[in-house]
Amino acid sequence: MSSTKLSRVKILEKLSRREIKQKVGARVFGLSVRQVKRLVKRYRIEGVECLVHKTRNGARVTRKHDQARTPYQRLVKSDILSKDQKQSLNQIYEDLNPMILLKQIRELQAKLLATNRYKLAEATNT
Repeated sequence: MSSTKLSRVKILEKLSRREIKQKVGARVFGLSVRQVKRLVKRYRIEGVECLVHKTRNGARVTRKHDQARTPYQRLVKSDILSKDQKQSLNQIYEDLNPMILLKQIRELQAKLLATNRYKLAEATNT
């Protein structure tokens, strides 16, 4: 992500948290207040992806999307984490096994269903 996009993200984040007024944001972006309202609304829904370049050709809108990334990949690429935090997060990520996680989820779902059936049977017997 370019430095201009990063600065826009910081400003949009402040606008989203209402730390600065939309009028100030409009002046910074060089847009109208109405356009800033729409941009903040899209930012709240879509996140950073709303800053992707779009062009309009009549009624048709052509969007250029960023490369798809997982939240883990976005977090590691950002400058939010320190080196130690990135290393510990990377270690946790490498230790995760999707098949084991799926097995654990299914076991917990089975327990939940068994508990629900037991309570349902108990309620119908009384």
